[in-house]
Amino acid sequence: MEDDTNVTYRVGSVNDPTNVGKSAINRELAMFAAGHLRRDECLVLEKTQWEEKYDKMRPAWTVILDAEHEPGEWDLGFRARVA
Repeated sequence: MEDDTNVTYRVGSVNDPTNVGKSAINRELAMFAAGHLRRDECLVLEKTQWEEKYDKMRPAWTVILDAEHEPGEWDLGFRARVA
């Protein structure tokens, strides 16, 4: 069974490794904590499994779980509702 403490999720750009959101412990928090991403290209939701190697936590693998079909398709972060 997978140890959930060694898994993180984040939203980011597949073409620009600097255009990424904050890491989170689940998919929903990753979408909420996406940060100030540039929305001029499609984003992906990725999952990373971490392992301890040489006394440091390092990524073992990363997989793309979902992707936008068009830029701006996903609602990210906190959206205030005005009554």
